[in-house]
Amino acid sequence: MEGRYETNQLMQIIEKEIDAIYIIDESKNTYVKIKGNPLFDRVFGEKGNYDEMLKALVFHFNDKSEDVAERYHVFLSNLNKFDGKYSKRIKMFVNDEPVIAQMTIYPHTEEGKYIILITEMDNNVYVQDFLKFEKELGIDSTYLFTMHVNLDEDICNSVCVTEMSDDPMNYTGLKFSQWRMNIVNMIFPDDQNLFLEYTDPEFLRNHLESRRSTSIDCQMMNLEGKYIWVKLIFKKIQKADDSFCFVFMVQDIHDTSMKLIEDLKKYEEMSNRDPLTGIYNHGKIKEELTFALKRLKDDGTAVSLAMFDIDYFKNVNDTYGHATGDYVIKSISGMVNEYLSEYNTHFGRWGGEEFVIIANEIDSDELQHICEELRIRISNYKFSNVNQITCSFGVIGVTPGETSLQAFERVDKAMYKAKSNGRNCVVCG
Repeated sequence: MEGRYETNQLMQIIEKEIDAIYIIDESKNTYVKIKGNPLFDRVFGEKGNYDEMLKALVFHFNDKSEDVAERYHVFLSNLNKFDGKYSKRIKMFVNDEPVIAQMTIYPHTEEGKYIILITEMDNNVYVQDFLKFEKELGIDSTYLFTMHVNLDEDICNSVCVTEMSDDPMNYTGLKFSQWRMNIVNMIFPDDQNLFLEYTDPEFLRNHLESRRSTSIDCQMMNLEGKYIWVKLIFKKIQKADDSFCFVFMVQDIHDTSMKLIEDLKKYEEMSNRDPLTGIYNHGKIKEELTFALKRLKDDGTAVSLAMFDIDYFKNVNDTYGHATGDYVIKSISGMVNEYLSEYNTHFGRWGGEEFVIIANEIDSDELQHICEELRIRISNYKFSNVNQITCSFGVIGVTPGETSLQAFERVDKAMYKAKSNGRNCVVCG
C-alpha cells in the first residue's frame, strides 16, 4: 500500500537515516547504545549515565558547552521524563565544537524506558537558521522562563528556559510546591522571604483577581551562576471551564536595573554636592560629622574640625563682579580639595564663602598644621584679575559626647577669633 512500509524497509531507513540509537532506563538513570557512529560514540560511548547524556544534549548554554550552575542541576530529574513522543533540534558540543542534530524520543511500553534517536544535520544547511533564531531570541525575548501553574492539583508545566533551549521544554511530574522550594535557592538571600511570600498558594489565590497581575523585582542566579536582576510576574487566568490557572514569568531586567541603580547613585551624589564647586554641600557635611561623632563614641576614633572663610570676599564681588567671585570660590575649593586628597578628610562648602573640613583619625594639632599649609598656599596663589586672596581658619578637636551643633558652634567661634586677630591666620579653639 502506497505510503506504508514493510518492517525490513523501515529498518533499512533507520539504518540509513539515523546516526545513533539509545535505550534509556530512567529508573536506573542509564542508557545503552543500540546503534552509533564515530561522532556520537566519542560523546556517549557504549553506555553511561542518563543525566550526563541530558547535560550533553540539552542542559547547557546555546553558545557554549559549559554546564549550567550547579544549583540548577536539581531540575535535571524533571528533564528526563517524557509522556509522549518528543522531537526537537538541538545544538550539542563535541570537543567544544557545535554539532546540530535532530533528537527524537519515543516512550517505551515498559514504564520508565525510552528510545532516543539522534541524527546529525548538515551544518551548511541549518546553522545559519539556527544562529538567526538565537539572535532573534536574544533580541525579542527577555523572559528566562514561563510556567503555567495549577494550584489545586499542585502542578506546573510548559516551562520554557530560553537560555537552555531554543524551544519549550515540558517538565512533566514537577509539583509547584517542589519547584518553589527548589527555585528559592536561586533567589538572592535578602530577597528569599519576599519570593516565598509572593509564590505562596494562598497569597496567589487571595491577592490576584482574574486577568490581573502582580510583580516583584529581585536578584536571581542565572544559569551561569551569577545573580542578575529579574522581574517575577504572576497572573491569574480564567479558563473556558471557569476554573483558574496562574502564569508565572521571569523577565530579565538586569541591564535596565543596573542603569537605574547607576542613575540613582548619580542623582544621590549630585544631591550631596555643591553645584558651583562640586565638593560636599552643607547637608552632606552635617551628615558626615554625625557619622564621625558616632565613630568617636563607639571606638574612640579621633575627629577634628576646621572652618574657614575667604577674607573680604564681599569686596571681591563688589569690585570684580559675581562671576569673579564664583571663580575665586571654585579655585580655592579645588586647591584645598586636591591638597586634602592624601588625608582621611571630608571637605564641603558650608555656605557662601565658608568651608568646613572634617578630619578623621587626625587630632587638632595635626589639622592645625594642615590648615596652616593651606593658608600659605592660598595667600601665595595668583588669582587672575584679583589682588591677593587670604583665608581665616578655625580648628577644634571634637570631644566625646559633643553634639554636631556644639562642635560647629565652637569651630565657628575659633574662625571668627582668627578674623578678629587680623585675618589670614589659623586659630585652634
